[in-house]
Amino acid sequence: MFHYRKTRLLLAGVAFAAMSSSALAVDGNKLFDHLSKSYEAQGGLTLKAQDVSTSGSNVTLSGVSITVPGEAKEIPLGKIELTDVEEAGDGGYTIGKATFDNVDFSDDKSSFKARDIEVSYITIPAEASQNPTSLSDMLLYRNIHVGPITAEDKGAKVFSMDGMDMNLGVDSDNSTLTFDYTGNGVFIDMSNVKDMDPKARDKMQALDLMQVTGTFSGNGSWNSASGMLDMQSMAYDFDKVGKLDIGLSISGYTLEFVRALQEATKTAQAGGNTPESQQAAGMAMLGLMQQLSFVGATIRFDDHSITKRALDVAGKEQGMSGEQMGQMLKAMVPIGMAQLQIPELQNMVSQAVNTYLDNPQNITISAKPADAVPFPMIMGAAMGAPKTLPQVLGVTVTAND
Repeated sequence: MFHYRKTRLLLAGVAFAAMSSSALAVDGNKLFDHLSKSYEAQGGLTLKAQDVSTSGSNVTLSGVSITVPGEAKEIPLGKIELTDVEEAGDGGYTIGKATFDNVDFSDDKSSFKARDIEVSYITIPAEASQNPTSLSDMLLYRNIHVGPITAEDKGAKVFSMDGMDMNLGVDSDNSTLTFDYTGNGVFIDMSNVKDMDPKARDKMQALDLMQVTGTFSGNGSWNSASGMLDMQSMAYDFDKVGKLDIGLSISGYTLEFVRALQEATKTAQAGGNTPESQQAAGMAMLGLMQQLSFVGATIRFDDHSITKRALDVAGKEQGMSGEQMGQMLKAMVPIGMAQLQIPELQNMVSQAVNTYLDNPQNITISAKPADAVPFPMIMGAAMGAPKTLPQVLGVTVTAND
């Protein structure tokens, strides 16, 4: 009797597990339909799959391809494994991770390889909308990882990178998107490039730039309701060269602006490359630019020894030393700036250049107006009163801060 009761309990457990598995299984075809419609709505991308198979909460997409607007040729993506897929209460989906096939492209001249391509925590809205009102209506992800990456030219490695990551975050009211990205272990090797111009090769060798290593990174935020896009940093840091860091803030970049920009791009692509269509596209873009305002920008360069080498190389070409070349530049800059007839800017630039060339550390160009300046006002000043631009934009130039 005891054995019989144990057997019944065991069979009941198996039946419950089977029922639970069936209840938790997702509809892979329905998921892919939501996914493809979201891609189409947001960027006009056409996503296809030759086969969709489901196993519990995992979905495998085989023979995947994507088509970019304006391009007839499909881009093959191979197989994509979707794991920890769940259907949300509102009819949307979340995907724990999407793992892509390795990229391995090559022809008789070059090759490109990318490994470990993953996208984590993807959210798919219940309804694909071309008119999203908040970030919750959009296809989003939490992290993208790619790498290592290598590129070769005629069998010689010219580029490699250990890995690249991009992260996104959304605030509680689905209005502000924060983002950051990093690229590590970047290696550029031009020493084995076969078709390089001899003069360019000599110049790069003199500058000691045939092989460089470095990183890149960036971070910022976007408020989709107010339209404030703040690229706090876009930095490129390479040994033997320097670190270039760019910041830019604009307002007016709302969801409505993004949608209008996408529509203008589609119209331009549909019109082909005729002069009429290109002119129409240019006018459409000019109209859209009137919705944006300039908030501020910064460009900063921190020297990692490239300045001295550049002065030495340029001086040698002129039959002088690098120090003499620096002194000549210090004398030429005020003469060139005087043609602008903006004394305040001329003094700022001349002083910053003199300070930097005497001891190359860093130089910074900033534009920080007291209030946001509409782009039409900037264009009007540039055409009608260019001398007022530095004052309108609040331009400053400093060195060795």
